[in-house]
Amino acid sequence: MIFLITSNSTTNAHIQFLNKLRENKTNIASYSIVDTSLEVLPFSGISSQSNIISEIVYRYEDESSLGKETIIYYPETCLHPSSQSTLIKQLIQEYSKNNLDLYLVSNSDHILNGLRSNVVTNIIPNSEISILFFNDENKIDIKIDSNGGIDIWPNGFFDQLDTDFNTILGI
Repeated sequence: MIFLITSNSTTNAHIQFLNKLRENKTNIASYSIVDTSLEVLPFSGISSQSNIISEIVYRYEDESSLGKETIIYYPETCLHPSSQSTLIKQLIQEYSKNNLDLYLVSNSDHILNGLRSNVVTNIIPNSEISILFFNDENKIDIKIDSNGGIDIWPNGFFDQLDTDFNTILGI
């Protein structure tokens, strides 16, 4: 299962959710492109993409690592939008092949749309993707349909592009 975890800009509930997940599961791996001080680590951009994929492939060749879930924090860091889509496709292929859970923490619409396009092209069934959106009040489960559509679009959920275009167009 692939989980996309995102939030609006005014809450850290998604981080609390992930901390609780890590407390309850002792065999979870975590990869971060950004450290706790929000400085970009040396592995960023294309080097982070290949580093993440290499680590995942290596990890699942080692049978002792099987059964571990993985959290990847902000995989979009320093990646061009097309590279974000490529990374998502590679991650889906690796995780689907091994039937494992992947948690992506992201605020990138390119990551979201990469997931949607992989559903439309039948690389992953929509039932294998769950979007968890945290706003000020609660967690909202959002589903992708088989055509790549989103079942609900709550306020604050990947809506900045619309907001900016409305300003530009004077709407």
